[in-house]
Amino acid sequence: MFYNNGETDNIFGYVLMKKGINVKMEHYDYYSNKKIKSRSTNAIGYIVYNRGHTYCVRIVDNEFWLIDSMKGKPNKIANLSCIERRGIGVIEITK
Repeated sequence: MFYNNGETDNIFGYVLMKKGINVKMEHYDYYSNKKIKSRSTNAIGYIVYNRGHTYCVRIVDNEFWLIDSMKGKPNKIANLSCIERRGIGVIEITK
């Protein structure tokens, strides 16, 4: 059974664990107008979701890459504004 408790005991953590990625997940709820106050320096990416869609932001060599099934390929993005908006939940993934 999966619980969204912020650790790896949820469907996202389960999939990452099956891929051999050991992570610590921190969950942020941005359904009110909040922004990430302190982003971990160990962050390797983010899982972003709302009621109808889920996508990822991966950090590679201090560059941000949007990975979205609605796009044809990963897209480099300039900043994290796509995870700092109202109406989403964010799971920060750190090693």
